[in-house]
Amino acid sequence: MALCVACNGDKPQHDTPTPDDKVEGAFHFTDAIASQRALGVSITPEDPNMEYVILLAQKKYFVLNEIDSRKKLLDDDLAYISDLAKQYNMSIRDFLTEMNWLCKGEREGYSATGLYPDTEYVVYCYGVEFTDEGLNATTEVCYDVINTAGPVAKEAEFDIVCTVDGNLVDVSIDPNGYDGYYYYYLIPNTWREYIPEGETLDITHREMLSNITFDRFNQWINIDGTPVEEFCIKGEHIHSERVEPNTSYMVAVFAVSDDTTPLLCSTPSVKYFTSGDFAKTSLKLDIKVTDITPYSANLNLRPSNNNDIYTCIFLAVSQLPLVDNDYQLMKALVGGFQPSEFTGPIKNEYLGPLMPNTEYVVLAFGIEGNMPTTDLYQVRFTSAEAVEGTTQITDIKLIKLFDTNEIIALDPSYRAKLGDCECVAIVEATTNEPCDTLYFWWYEEWMKVEYSEEAFLEDLLMYPYANNPEIMDMYYSMSPDDLFFFGGIAEDENGNLGDIYYGDSFLLSEDMVSPAEEFFQYVDTDEEETEPTTSSVRVVGIRR
Repeated sequence: MALCVACNGDKPQHDTPTPDDKVEGAFHFTDAIASQRALGVSITPEDPNMEYVILLAQKKYFVLNEIDSRKKLLDDDLAYISDLAKQYNMSIRDFLTEMNWLCKGEREGYSATGLYPDTEYVVYCYGVEFTDEGLNATTEVCYDVINTAGPVAKEAEFDIVCTVDGNLVDVSIDPNGYDGYYYYYLIPNTWREYIPEGETLDITHREMLSNITFDRFNQWINIDGTPVEEFCIKGEHIHSERVEPNTSYMVAVFAVSDDTTPLLCSTPSVKYFTSGDFAKTSLKLDIKVTDITPYSANLNLRPSNNNDIYTCIFLAVSQLPLVDNDYQLMKALVGGFQPSEFTGPIKNEYLGPLMPNTEYVVLAFGIEGNMPTTDLYQVRFTSAEAVEGTTQITDIKLIKLFDTNEIIALDPSYRAKLGDCECVAIVEATTNEPCDTLYFWWYEEWMKVEYSEEAFLEDLLMYPYANNPEIMDMYYSMSPDDLFFFGGIAEDENGNLGDIYYGDSFLLSEDMVSPAEEFFQYVDTDEEETEPTTSSVRVVGIRR
């Protein structure tokens, strides 16, 4: 959100665009208070019948964005508000009202939360009138500058020694008698928080470090529930890491406060190092893809040892990131796909679902801390041409619908399976010939238009088929227009698929529910193998 000092018309500011203290006129500010993460202030307009907006910004915002006039402020505000209103498909007036930014009369105890500690914020107001183009300001801009509380400062100076071997680095930290918690960063020269060696760590860079640290700690402590001692350090410490090759780094170490959410509270100690070339391990990976069909294949991968960690991913060649070399490709795969990590061999791993006559690639490489440790190994293959199957789904019917709460009331053990859904349906799929391999599911009606046939096929094949009853989530229609349909496909004895079946649309309503006692006759059955039939009963719903 934009902000500038109060002025009349488009007259530039005097010496600096930075607001200082308080500017009043059409508005008066009283009872300003602040904590580390919140502030409050009361606002009284001179005209109690005037509509006005209340907005908030960090003091540095308009400095960085060179907002030094009333016109620039209003243009910035209008662009910001208009964009958000459009995103929510609302008029500007309705959006400002919904956000509680549009006021009339005294605003006692205006408050803002989720703020950064030890940061200057500016609460500002101006009268408005609405036009076809958006809104116009009818008064000068008035504001109050409020500083959130910061931590108690601590004196701490850290000795840092960096030992580099290729792109492997050991960072040794000695707190020199400081016995509290501290934290550290290895900051590459690609981060905005990086300060070239020889330059001073000024208040702006310290604020950057403080803010990213606060965001991290707030997430870990207050959202994830991680205790401080799991990520903050006491005493001497050695950190070992594989970093980007041939890159300059700044190590920043600083004390943190004793607050519930610790804050940066000392001048950071810094040290610099430059990494060397990519240091590879001796791990080798042998990849083989076999049993290639139109819709699946098998993967076998043998590493040269069973101790080193590696990652493996398969995807369509068309999905490969566009990069300049193998190292960049490995980094892009880790960052974009977050693939699983393995040790030891992979044996007869299912690859699917595939689309027919499509080129795929299996990629594998050693990994340590999201960094590659080996060359890139890859095998490309093309899925087989599809042959139309002889088995077709001819109908999919909803046989019974049961309410989840009623089922759980009779048998609480179903709470773990059904606790997130509203209802459960019994669905019967019929085929033109005996079949024991069916894929079918229910979808929202709009997907018939928005989803391609390939997208439906991929989704249907994404999950294993089942002949025996399954328990999955469903939910009731929210309105008469909230319709669903069944889609499915059958596989014949030769592994070939028929055409995708698209059923008629239907509602799921509470008045369709059968007595919950009847549900158990569908699930409390002997799990004996049966001969393929032209129908298969399954308990289905929406996939989690």
